[in-house]
Amino acid sequence: MQRPDRLSTAAMGRFALVALGFAFGLWFVLTSPYRPAALWQAWAPLLVALTTTAGAAFPYGLDRWAELGQLLNGQPVRVRNVASRVAAVMAVPLLIGVTSTRLHGQAHASWRHVALVAVLLVGGVPAAAAMEGVRHVAHNWPPSEPGGRQVAVLIKLRDLLQRLLAALGALVALWTFTIGAAIVLQRSLAGSAQGVVTNAPQQLVLIFGGVGSLLVALFYVPGPPPCSAAARPCARSVSRFTRPRKHQSS
Repeated sequence: MQRPDRLSTAAMGRFALVALGFAFGLWFVLTSPYRPAALWQAWAPLLVALTTTAGAAFPYGLDRWAELGQLLNGQPVRVRNVASRVAAVMAVPLLIGVTSTRLHGQAHASWRHVALVAVLLVGGVPAAAAMEGVRHVAHNWPPSEPGGRQVAVLIKLRDLLQRLLAALGALVALWTFTIGAAIVLQRSLAGSAQGVVTNAPQQLVLIFGGVGSLLVALFYVPGPPPCSAAARPCARSVSRFTRPRKHQSS
């Protein structure tokens, strides 16, 4: 009788995270100095969709982390197994953003932009941790496991990894579109009555999109060579059934 209550609590938690992402995006665009511009109406929905997607990605990643533990059947991945690498990768863009607040010229960034980057990174942390968990499992797979179970689990892990890639890929795509719309918006205001002057090159869209893709790739790349060593017993088990038999001549 307690299960529906738990489900409703979990559903409310997911809704609250999505609502927080939506509220942050709405605050960001409504307090933007570019609101009087005509192109603001094209940029604002993209940014709100971006932060809302980040809010939805957080519980989605938590669900995939729980799914990873169920797939391993008694061999869960601990948070400490993935925390160091996830924290190191996520801290780099955040530190760059904080440092840019002390710079001048085109490299300067406001704390509003740092907060936006932080929201996006936090939203992607659980999915990135689940990706790193898959990598950790492949790297530390016990060689004593039966080959048949290895095949079944590896197929499910591959499907889980592809779904996580699609979720983070959507976040990176929205991020790239939003950056592109922001650059077009700023360039349209250059020298206007608002007094906005910007010479931001359009190539920044490729740079920011590439950085987002690189962050995802750092968690999606295959495991190191020990991963292949862990899969060798599985390959040997499969080869026994697929190797052609020699027929003896009478």
